[in-house]
Amino acid sequence: MKQRSFSFWCFGVFFWLCFYLAYPWRELIDDVRYQAILENKSFYFSYPLFRPVHSLLLYLQGFFLESSMEKAVLISIVLHLITVSIAWKILIPRLPAKIQLPAFLGLFAFLFHPVSLQTAVHISQRAEILGTLFMTLSICVFLNANRPRPSITSFVQLAGLTLLCFFSKENFGLVALLLLFVLAIQTKSGVGTLLSIGCLGLIFYCSQLNAISQPLVQNQDNYRKSREFHQAVLEGRETTKENSLILPLRDRQENLQLQTALIPLIARIIVIPFGLVNDYGHFPYGRASYQLTLPWLWLGSGLLLSLLGLGVFFWKKLNLGNWALLVSPAVLYGVYWIFPVYDPLVLYRLYGVVFLLFVVAIPIALQNFQYLTSIFAILLAVSFLGGSVRAYEMKNPLREAETELSRRPENFRIHIARLHSLLKNGIRPIDCQKELEPALKLTPSTSLIYIEWAYCLIEQGQKNEAKIYAKKSLEQEAVPENISIALQYLMGPTGLEVPLTEIHPENLKYIVNK
Repeated sequence: MKQRSFSFWCFGVFFWLCFYLAYPWRELIDDVRYQAILENKSFYFSYPLFRPVHSLLLYLQGFFLESSMEKAVLISIVLHLITVSIAWKILIPRLPAKIQLPAFLGLFAFLFHPVSLQTAVHISQRAEILGTLFMTLSICVFLNANRPRPSITSFVQLAGLTLLCFFSKENFGLVALLLLFVLAIQTKSGVGTLLSIGCLGLIFYCSQLNAISQPLVQNQDNYRKSREFHQAVLEGRETTKENSLILPLRDRQENLQLQTALIPLIARIIVIPFGLVNDYGHFPYGRASYQLTLPWLWLGSGLLLSLLGLGVFFWKKLNLGNWALLVSPAVLYGVYWIFPVYDPLVLYRLYGVVFLLFVVAIPIALQNFQYLTSIFAILLAVSFLGGSVRAYEMKNPLREAETELSRRPENFRIHIARLHSLLKNGIRPIDCQKELEPALKLTPSTSLIYIEWAYCLIEQGQKNEAKIYAKKSLEQEAVPENISIALQYLMGPTGLEVPLTEIHPENLKYIVNK
């Protein structure tokens, strides 16, 4: 077993090393806040995004290693391999003996899975890797404490890891907190209960400071107004900044409908990882997602119902700790049913879910199934094949963009990714209107597209035309990073070349505070 494990591990490292050396590095950081941190233009807590562990690591990397994309991606890959190594050497030996081999095969399926591949090479998603790393350590502490009676040290360690999970990526803290609560309940520990309540209180307080948790339930009139403005722009009707209010967050009802519609596709991505979801804003939802002619609806729903049915069937053989581990993937992803978000970001959010499902939840749920090891051997083969296909697609940025566009033409972000690939490959001239008009029709916020339009023009030396679209992007509410880019395009020898009266009031507040 040890020799086989070592061979698997060497093969996994070799796969990632080949991918790292073959990948054509380009602009991987898709968030200018993290770009600024990495380039030491700002310290990590200067920005409202409340993920200090993630941001601090980026800052230290920039401070010691400079803003090298190659080094940044290599660090993410190393963190991914460290997570796998900890699970292999510490977590799996603490699982019940009869599920250790399936869990081991599931771990290597996670190692090669396209979701892991995609997440590890995008720097701004390093929070997912760090969250999974500390969550893995949390499970190790939980399993170890469950054997003898847990000491105070066990509770303190689990509480500390809960906070590290939360400060890496908010939703990961909920999984560790669940394990802390269960451990306290199982042992009737007063110390564990107090630490659980203390962690919960601190998480609640910090959530109020978190940019992601700022007023999520938007006024329905404003939400309707934003959709009406977008429609007016598409129809060519006259618009002004007074009737512009493009909200970056969905309302609660729309978000719940969207997340519900994603369930079958999520199951398909995890178990049969081909035709992956690449980025944001690409799903039809509502009735369109529940057409009975869609095979993935039946397959995904069947997989979920089968897993749930098996768990219920064997519920008497599962203790409270096993149930906590079994439901942890739902807790991890289910937080997005509660808090509305701008877009589902499905692929990156599945990184921790894939880990929990393959290594912990499915082995526990199916531990009495006769062919469990064979099932996980198949999962490993499919995951490796899917990861190899994805690695091939990602070797050529333009080929990757074209592939994603053919899969999901309704994803406005993929149109933008294709434009960036064309520009970075030196293809000139580029018809900015032709490339971005489809995205303009699909985007929830026209300002997102106008700033890309300005970028497209300025890269081709059309600075005056670019200023027109940069100005347009400031006439409606935009996300802060887009405001910063627009200001760069509009700065002249004498300062800002746009009258402040023409800037949206919300953007003006940001500029004044800046």
